[in-house]
Amino acid sequence: MVVRLARGAVTLGVTVVLGIVLYGLQPQGAPAPPPTGVQQVSLVQRDRAWQPIPLSRGGAAGSVWYDADGRAFAFQLRAAGLVPQARYVLVLRVDSTEYATACRVADAHGEIAIDTALTTFAAGTCADDAPAPPPQPVRGAYDITFHIECGHADILLADGLAHFTGR
Repeated sequence: MVVRLARGAVTLGVTVVLGIVLYGLQPQGAPAPPPTGVQQVSLVQRDRAWQPIPLSRGGAAGSVWYDADGRAFAFQLRAAGLVPQARYVLVLRVDSTEYATACRVADAHGEIAIDTALTTFAAGTCADDAPAPPPQPVRGAYDITFHIECGHADILLADGLAHFTGR
């Protein structure tokens, strides 16, 4: 009885350790699968002819996952193919108003990640010296476009609108 119990405890311990190790071996920068009800918008880099530039041709790309309604505008953004160590600004166009919302420096792999929940649409602390538009609450229905800029040039543009209803 004691041997069988000890053998079961060892098996359980090995299973738990393997489960933790295997679960932790996700690719770097890979987001967890989005919960049910989350919407997705792709980010693409375009050439002068407005054609997408794929990662395989040196372009940048990304995705945004967001909750379509709620008390806050919650989203996760992942982008790759950017210039390592360059500073990027996330600009949200909320209906017709643009907010420089967040700044990130791309990591050594040229990737950035932003996970946040906004309770107000407003310019972040990384905005340039230009006057910021007045903040607005998230209550109401909005069409939102995501832009990633570097040096005031659009690098990545949303390939569609995010439709959000704030409560």
